[in-house]
Amino acid sequence: ADGTDLPPPDDRFARAYARPLMAPSPAPDWFRRLQAGDGALSVYLMGIGGAGLAPLACILQEQGFQVAGSDIRATPSTRGLAARGIRVNAVQTPDYLSSLPPERRPQVILHSSAVPDSNPEGRWARAAGIPCVNRAAFLPALLAERRVVAVAGTHGKTTTTAMLVQLLLGAGLDIGYVVGASLAGLPAGRAGTHELFVIEADEYDGMFLGLDPYGAVVTSLEWDHPDCFPTEQACAEAFGAFLARVAPRGFVIYNRDHDRLRAWAETQAGSARRMEAFGYAAGAGWILQSAPRGGQHGRSAFALTSAADAYSFRLPVHGRYNHANAAAAWLAACALGVPPRAAAQGLQDFQPVARRFQLRGARRGALVYDDYAHHPSAVRAVLEAARERFPQARLWAVFQPHTFSRTAALLDAFADAFAPADRVLILPTFAARETARAGQDGHALWRALRHAHAAYCDGREAAWALLAPRLGRNDVVVVMGAGDCYKLSSRLVEARAGDGRPRTAAETAPCA
Repeated sequence: ADGTDLPPPDDRFARAYARPLMAPSPAPDWFRRLQAGDGALSVYLMGIGGAGLAPLACILQEQGFQVAGSDIRATPSTRGLAARGIRVNAVQTPDYLSSLPPERRPQVILHSSAVPDSNPEGRWARAAGIPCVNRAAFLPALLAERRVVAVAGTHGKTTTTAMLVQLLLGAGLDIGYVVGASLAGLPAGRAGTHELFVIEADEYDGMFLGLDPYGAVVTSLEWDHPDCFPTEQACAEAFGAFLARVAPRGFVIYNRDHDRLRAWAETQAGSARRMEAFGYAAGAGWILQSAPRGGQHGRSAFALTSAADAYSFRLPVHGRYNHANAAAAWLAACALGVPPRAAAQGLQDFQPVARRFQLRGARRGALVYDDYAHHPSAVRAVLEAARERFPQARLWAVFQPHTFSRTAALLDAFADAFAPADRVLILPTFAARETARAGQDGHALWRALRHAHAAYCDGREAAWALLAPRLGRNDVVVVMGAGDCYKLSSRLVEARAGDGRPRTAAETAPCA
């Protein structure tokens, strides 16, 4: 698991974390026009429906730029963008761009990290001389006039970003933000009018190295994305390069339970940055304590204590990992001027994001949840939270591995990640940006599991056939993965088993 048996990483990732990215000099025309807010600038987003680009499309439209884009298929996200008046092509061929007269072609193309260099639309655009850039190159111009707070971490960054955004909006600040998931009652991205801009800072493709944040929040640091970072050390160096970009008199809030973050903090003696450490282990400035059985009325409870203060919290989400996320968001809100007790109160009303232990409904009395977990630590944390909430239930974990490189690199860590579950079903690997590799797929992961009741299903249909007749009122199903496994949970709750009637409001209510 040291990365030596993995294919070499793409050169662009090595370049990204080897040195901080700088704004191009001299800045190209599109960069200057984006920075100046020139509404005549036309931006085309390849992969516009993805979690990284869809919020940016909304922000660009809100700021008055000319926005269009493409994706490989129509999705709820692309349909939502189209409903806002953004043109979205549901294919990625050169036909649309090549049909435009030169004066109507986009001045810059922002492409998703998932779009390969071999993409036909991208290849045509480059041949036509249209600049094609990733988020790390694009964001410095978009956010040049904003005071940026970046939320990073191997796990927890989406939920923590959403918590911080909701706290700041609740405090009356019309902030801009980007969150990489659907939010209840809010768009995933908006420009806002306040100087503050909160952004989920993704390490993949070096995205967070395109930021110069005033403040940074780091929820966790574990090895992930071996297609970018072939070793744990390479991953840690990328985070180090990101933290080096925080303003000299800004702030850093970090989870001291993670060895690599603790080691980094020890190098910061004498820094003018405000440093706030939280964690469950002794030594953090703020110590977390989770209530063993949560709180009341479906809520969970935890406390944060420092040498001088103590605060109690109640959350509508469960699990020690969510308590850590909430602690990070609360500390960031306080650093930005929200009164501590008001911020603690605000977390009680947090609206969870989609696919984070999200109750999808019920089937024959069994509860069906969705979660985005795709790293061993996240899988175990989610299952521990489910076990805490439902101690007497028969807990089913249905897992779709995400990428072959991650499965191979973290195979040993996956072996015990499913221990809190009573039954485990493993689906085929969601390839995402990779091609299939023998011995690195879902079948290999299933064989590596140290679990007495684990089975491999060769697709969603097989998992459906195994699950559907066995579920009853004592069952809880958690479908996990970053791919399309949510389609299984959707099917499980499409109709009440046996009578075909639509789901009731109670069956589809969000997690309390």
